[in-house]
Amino acid sequence: MKSVRARQSVDRISSLSDEILSMIISRVPIEEAVRTSVLAKRWRHTWKFATHLDFNPMQMLMSYRVLCQSINEPADDPEEDMDPSEEDIDPLEEDPSEEDLVRATRLITTILQSHWSDVTSCRILHMPINMTSGHVRAWIEYLIERKGVQELILTCEELPSFDSFCPEAMDLPLGIFRCGTLTVLELTNYMLFDVSPFRGCDNLRTLKMEYMELGHKVLPELISCCRLLEELSLSGCKLKEVEICSKNLRSLQLQSLSLEKIYICTEALAVMVFDKIGCQPNCILINAPRVVVFQTYCSSQNEEILELCSGILLRDEANPQYPESRLSYPEHLYWDRKAAVYCMSNSLRRVYIWGFGGKELEICFAKYLITRAQRLDRIAIQFDDNCTRDEATSSRSLLSVPRASMHVSIVFKPGSRYAEKFGNDFDNWVSTLLD
Repeated sequence: MKSVRARQSVDRISSLSDEILSMIISRVPIEEAVRTSVLAKRWRHTWKFATHLDFNPMQMLMSYRVLCQSINEPADDPEEDMDPSEEDIDPLEEDPSEEDLVRATRLITTILQSHWSDVTSCRILHMPINMTSGHVRAWIEYLIERKGVQELILTCEELPSFDSFCPEAMDLPLGIFRCGTLTVLELTNYMLFDVSPFRGCDNLRTLKMEYMELGHKVLPELISCCRLLEELSLSGCKLKEVEICSKNLRSLQLQSLSLEKIYICTEALAVMVFDKIGCQPNCILINAPRVVVFQTYCSSQNEEILELCSGILLRDEANPQYPESRLSYPEHLYWDRKAAVYCMSNSLRRVYIWGFGGKELEICFAKYLITRAQRLDRIAIQFDDNCTRDEATSSRSLLSVPRASMHVSIVFKPGSRYAEKFGNDFDNWVSTLLD
């Protein structure tokens, strides 16, 4: 009876349409997707129609034996096939050797060539040796020319213990992203000293770069090359300047950057995120008149450039009112003396501030937004975990200030560590704080 019930369960899954099975397979890592070929005859080729492929050499090596048999000799009856249990899988207790990487490289190539349908998105984590050997270029060219890939996520995993490791292995090849179908690209841990890899990447809409090293003037040239770019994210990248001039860019995220200069001039920018940005205030110029959502990170070290991190104010280099080192009036009056600009009065709708410490200038800044943003719908303020009870309590004064928008809601959120454990009840969090 138990065996009959098991067969009926398998039959119900196998009776699903090819489209649904493809959706299911596309949501799991490639090593798991390929291994489903041993489940039953109905599943033998299902993985070959997955629209998303996710390659992780480390995980693939863990299942090397099963993957090889699944690709080359799929079984009709699962009971006759190799038992894919932990005993049959070789776990890697140490960093992979170069021989291991050759095996993983061969697997990725075989799986790509065995796949039958188009690929909407693909994620590949690879090693520097795959760059120098030319395999990464071959994989990308295959995905672009044969699979019509639209979203591509590439991560170069450093393994400096290899004697053959060299920084040049992280350099992207010429024209590697030349593709008319590619609209989303995410890159992690590469070097980009010119825009040659992006020549012909005419339809790119979203670009995210993390832990990249960018050469001088590469960023403005890249934006000029990818004229349709709408979303840009830079996180933990090594570069000296952020210079952005774009008519189409709608979303910008800058995170964990140490910069000598920031120059942003964007007509269509609607969303801006600044998090942990190091740059001298007199080296920042922002002109984004249509921003409707911005997020920023508050800390005592960043109060000096809080205005510019908001992404909504234009700095005037010739304006002597801007504070360099001293003001001609008390510091707490700084925000009261600032006039609102066009985007704040007519466009700004949602604000999210995290790391709020309840310091005087931070409260004045939030008050500045509430009293001048006429179309503001919501301002959410998440407090820093190290905030004192007095600082959190004094921030409640923001609830009673006159509001430029009749519809704005002001939301206080507790520190992130408390929220993860106990929820977002602000009053309860305040009661736990020290004086």
